[in-house]
Amino acid sequence: MKCLKPLILASLGAFALASLCPAAILKFGGPINGAQATTDSSAIGASILILDTEVNTFDLSINISGLTNDLTLSHIHAAPAGLNGPVIVDIGDMSVYDVVGDFYRYQVEDVPFPPEELVNLLADNTYLNFHTSVFEAGEVRGQLVPMSIDNDALVNMSTRGMLNPGNGKAGLLIGGLVLQERKTILFRMVADSLTRFGVQTGLKDTSFEIFKLNSGELATAELIGENDNWKEEGQRFQIASTGFAPGFDNESALILTLDPGSYTLNADSEQGAGIALVETYGIEPKSIGESISAAANGSLNQAFAILNAVVAAIGLNELLDDPGPFTLFAPTDEAFLSAFTQEELDELMADDADMSDDLDTLTAILMSHVVGGSILSTDLTDGVAIMVSALSGSELSVLLSGEVVTVKNATVIEGDLDSTNGVIHVIDAIIE
Repeated sequence: MKCLKPLILASLGAFALASLCPAAILKFGGPINGAQATTDSSAIGASILILDTEVNTFDLSINISGLTNDLTLSHIHAAPAGLNGPVIVDIGDMSVYDVVGDFYRYQVEDVPFPPEELVNLLADNTYLNFHTSVFEAGEVRGQLVPMSIDNDALVNMSTRGMLNPGNGKAGLLIGGLVLQERKTILFRMVADSLTRFGVQTGLKDTSFEIFKLNSGELATAELIGENDNWKEEGQRFQIASTGFAPGFDNESALILTLDPGSYTLNADSEQGAGIALVETYGIEPKSIGESISAAANGSLNQAFAILNAVVAAIGLNELLDDPGPFTLFAPTDEAFLSAFTQEELDELMADDADMSDDLDTLTAILMSHVVGGSILSTDLTDGVAIMVSALSGSELSVLLSGEVVTVKNATVIEGDLDSTNGVIHVIDAIIE
């Protein structure tokens, strides 16, 4: 089995080679719309097909929103984008599906895939076609494109050592890495967090700078990023959603998407000598549900703890892991506690005689924060409000004013957090 291009990590003269080799699980999918079917349908959606090559069966998840006609049948066809081809898999009766708001949600598991058609699947030469009561030949369709290959490697590098920046900057801790492919990297530097491991001489205030090393006749180092306190650079919730947020506010972290090349992290401090840990993590996209869960559970510095608990209480986890696309306007913990007391929240999620009514209340609240389709700040025009439909059926007014985005009574405090099935915008209030 051929490996993907390796990622080479280097630190203080020690090199590690992580080869990312494909596993037996392949993932395909992509957008679904009327344009691919050459119809005037305004319905949109997405699909994820996960193929187990060991047994040649697949699981398929489908979301479609905006359909005005009833789904009837769906098939997988063999043909490149823009062309029509024969049916190779009959997915089944599309009259059996879940409806969530204006989303049609359909899932099948362990469906046999013809082994002779694998070459077409790998070559982007298969597509999903969805028939409706009005468009009998197909109202919307979506090409199945390779999305990712699951593999066993987790890219991480850690270097721990003593810093003595007051000694003429001769005692800096330096970590380096070489990328052979474009990749998103989380840089992190912690010291106070080390106390839970018995380190009592940790650095008191971490900071770092990231340099790209440019080779050539005159080698140069270009400063491309820096951080002192990780919550203060506008990436607080993006960092939290990785699950690797530092445990203390005065520790450092920064996410950068880097082109192939050589990079170094120069660790520093303004408060004397001490021990620190410098780390890099290769960041892979998560679903909206996974991002919220990671922010709530993945570090000492939690975010979205209440939102995650509410999602679990009303059983919305599975939906937020579906193909989408969705836009989630995610209230912070502070936003929930401004609208409810902790006692009120505990009562709403308590397992008691009123649980059904309480969960209906929570479901109605949270569904008003989820929209079908991906809405990015770059899609907005300054001063022009757009109306979008939440899964609860309510209409939300979204407005860009200068650099500030508002959703009804809430303000976006960190926007455009990308996910595999849509986008998250962090808001400072519960949408009324």
